[in-house]
Amino acid sequence: MGKIAVFFRLIFSIVLGFLPSFVFIWIFIRSGSPFSNYINFLSNFETSKWAWVLATIIAFLIFIIWNIAKSKSSSKKYVLAVIIFFLLIGGVLVFAQAYMYIKFFLGGDTLVQLSANKENIFFGDKTEESVSFETSVVLTPLCSAECSYEFFDLTRGEMIERGDFTINPVLSKTKTFSLKKEDIINGQTLKKFKVACKSKKTKLCYTLEKENQKEILITVNYGLTKEQKDLMESLKSEILLLGGELYLVGIQLREDEANLINIDKIMIIDNLSNDYNNLSKSYSELNSLFEMVKISFENQNFLLLNDSLNKFKTRFVTFKLEETQFSTNITSKIDIYNQLIENIGISKELIQESLKRNLIESNCNELQSIIKEFNIAILTLKTWSDISYKKSKVDEVYLRASELNKNSEEDAGSPCNLDENITQESIIKIEQMVINEPTPNISLRESDSECC
Repeated sequence: MGKIAVFFRLIFSIVLGFLPSFVFIWIFIRSGSPFSNYINFLSNFETSKWAWVLATIIAFLIFIIWNIAKSKSSSKKYVLAVIIFFLLIGGVLVFAQAYMYIKFFLGGDTLVQLSANKENIFFGDKTEESVSFETSVVLTPLCSAECSYEFFDLTRGEMIERGDFTINPVLSKTKTFSLKKEDIINGQTLKKFKVACKSKKTKLCYTLEKENQKEILITVNYGLTKEQKDLMESLKSEILLLGGELYLVGIQLREDEANLINIDKIMIIDNLSNDYNNLSKSYSELNSLFEMVKISFENQNFLLLNDSLNKFKTRFVTFKLEETQFSTNITSKIDIYNQLIENIGISKELIQESLKRNLIESNCNELQSIIKEFNIAILTLKTWSDISYKKSKVDEVYLRASELNKNSEEDAGSPCNLDENITQESIIKIEQMVINEPTPNISLRESDSECC
């Protein structure tokens, strides 16, 4: 029975030892249940270490005094034990009040402690991440602190959220923010959480109401997902290929321009000139659009890259068809003209061959007429711009010279005495321009990280 009594005295002494701090929590912490608040308080040893020490001392003294009182039957000893107990409690209270006064006169006040569950956030495949900031205060017992906070985007210069809260030295305050992935493919932004607290002065709280601040810097990092990296590699190959094709088409357009200048001297090319001007304008626009594609790729702006690349490919297909048709038209004009030069050259050879023969009078008269027409055809090739008229003159001479040469093979006449000689002027063909120029190395700059 004695051991059981000692055990119960021990338990009761421990309860009495923790009772003052429990009453303190119950009186001054109004949010939540007193028991759960007290458990949270005790679990935070950094805050409650003195409560543990004092509770242990009080429980020990109560247990000793109680045992003394039980073992001694003298009423004076019992009264003495009671007096000692109350003196002990009074001493603790006096010590607490003295501690507050000393802290006040020495300038001690609120100390803010701030921590974050993440100081570096990495966005990869996720589109949303959360970060929590825990605020606690170390301040004089019986005091509470009024705090204000703000969450700020340093990179954009924008306030995300601001607010106020009240906090006690026993419990901490946690603020959680959800961060969504921004339109940054590869880079970093900075966020700052700042909290400022000061004790609230009351009859039981001696404080200078001096504000104390703490802040934490959070880095938010962005990078490509695996799918995006694979896509960028695929797009890089496609863009480099398109860039090479664009350059080759540009060379072809320069060749067409040079050929156009050559044929402009010998025939009417108004329609071709207009077509070239339109193509040249379209090519300039394509180059600008391709530069936009490159910039979008280098900046890893997927939305703009997709839009500009699709526009470029659509216009490029149309441009290549138009340029091919234009080049074919120029080549056709050159071929027609060169065929005329070839035919007039054959005509001259036929005429010269007929001049070596002995012809009858009628064929001599025909030869005289053909030579006259030949000289007119040469003049026409040099001076007229209408290719159809040139062709008609050359074809007429060619047909007559061929017919005369065929009909005069068996002539048994005499050499012709002609009044007009065949002109010795010669006209050369148009050589198509060919630009032999190596395709330059087209490169895409690696994306730079966008830093704070």
